[in-house]
Amino acid sequence: MNKLVPVAIMASLALAACGGSSKDSSGPAQKLAITTKDFSLRLDGSGLRPGPLDISALNQGKQAHGVLLGRINDGVDAKTVTSTITKDPTKALTMFSLAGGMPALPAGGTAWKARTTLRAGTYIVIDTGSGTDGKANYTKPGEVQTFQVSGSARSAAAAKSDADVGLRDYAIDMPATIPAKGSLRIRNTGQDNHELLFVSVPNEKAGAAYIRLIRSGKQVDFKSHPLTALAPTGPGTDTTVPIDIPPGHYLAYCAFASAKSKGKPHAALGMVRQVTVTK
Repeated sequence: MNKLVPVAIMASLALAACGGSSKDSSGPAQKLAITTKDFSLRLDGSGLRPGPLDISALNQGKQAHGVLLGRINDGVDAKTVTSTITKDPTKALTMFSLAGGMPALPAGGTAWKARTTLRAGTYIVIDTGSGTDGKANYTKPGEVQTFQVSGSARSAAAAKSDADVGLRDYAIDMPATIPAKGSLRIRNTGQDNHELLFVSVPNEKAGAAYIRLIRSGKQVDFKSHPLTALAPTGPGTDTTVPIDIPPGHYLAYCAFASAKSKGKPHAALGMVRQVTVTK
């Protein structure tokens, strides 16, 4: 059974940023490979410039791992952020802007991939999993890394998408039907942080009943495990992610809870809707 509850730090630390300079040079999208192990976090990507970036994340360990990306606020020292997050993650969240990711990566599984756009700045990558000792991975040495984006902007051909999703305060704009396998372009058009999850429901009637419970503010027990399409990401972000969801009837929703929503999960404020996934 899975409960709709406010998202904790592991799910609120994840893959996109926006912007770019007026000068640009074209070419293939840049690449950043993120590899998690028990317990280390490795980043493979250098000389990154503002513009489109293809990110892949792979769990090569046997324990739980995940990744969250963020852009460190201008004027904030990267070392201060990495030291603060191990002691006071809530305070650390005020030092960078959420930028998406995947909070749970299957061990030894296929890499999670996304296309996003970065602007100049210092970025942080955080392992959001937890070890068998019960401690959050980001409290362990080497599980928080940073990288730099600088120089003239680059451009690349737009990533292919099968459906557009808009996350706003507080609603989800997307087609009533999406393909089981394909890509979603997810844009945060609001002023708050948002995420996108899917959970299977038996049919439209059952989905409507769940929505009534969610909007009433009551705790909801789902019969199936939610699937994350994109971890929390900030205003103005634009990320294209591949999806592979079994056909059926689903709720698309945002379970993130923020200061702007006064601690309420965004789904309770209207960020939940029904969607059919087809073959």
